[in-house]
Amino acid sequence: MEAVGQALRECDPLIRAQRDESAWLLLNTVHLRRPDLEVAVCGERCDLGLYLDVTDGAGRSGHWFVDGLLGRAGDDPERAADLAIADVTSMRAT
Repeated sequence: MEAVGQALRECDPLIRAQRDESAWLLLNTVHLRRPDLEVAVCGERCDLGLYLDVTDGAGRSGHWFVDGLLGRAGDDPERAADLAIADVTSMRAT
């Protein structure tokens, strides 16, 4: 039943606009804080939602469902950017 709810949310222009704005703020914040990282937001035609990709240029990268990352961050795009940056940069230590 959750998939139906998610599909219906994708049809709501207000909810999509809010999600898209949060995704843009997330992408922009990662870029501003770490311009050395490559960052992109993407979505597949038949998938629900958007994804954030962050790459350090040395083969270490992260791929997150934007809604999930924002959920981890209490719906705060700046905090979500910090989490994404920490996830990718902590991989360097391994």
